[in-house]
Amino acid sequence: MLAAIGLVGQHYLRFPLAVFDELPNGIGAAFEVPGQIGIFTLFGVALLPEFSTPDASKEVGDFGDPLNFQMLTLGADLSELRNRELNNGRFAMFATLGILAAELATGKDAVEQLGLA
Repeated sequence: MLAAIGLVGQHYLRFPLAVFDELPNGIGAAFEVPGQIGIFTLFGVALLPEFSTPDASKEVGDFGDPLNFQMLTLGADLSELRNRELNNGRFAMFATLGILAAELATGKDAVEQLGLA
């Protein structure tokens, strides 16, 4: 879901460094050197948790509840809530793929395709 929002938000928000001024919006930035460095950095940071040992006593995807949100769902069927969240995540992945495919086909980012730029 954040990826789809990011594909729209990147049209309006840019890093304030001179090296990013010449980069195109959207997927075109991934084909330029500063964009590629950023992608490899993000992948490198995302790989760090892969080197930790998972806790065998927890279910898959159970990262704890540090903000105590589960107290808001007392009495609710947690498996139903998990299924809803999985389906929302799948829908967001398809939305992101649709935005990227349209951008590759038209050469315009998401905001330009809507005629808002």
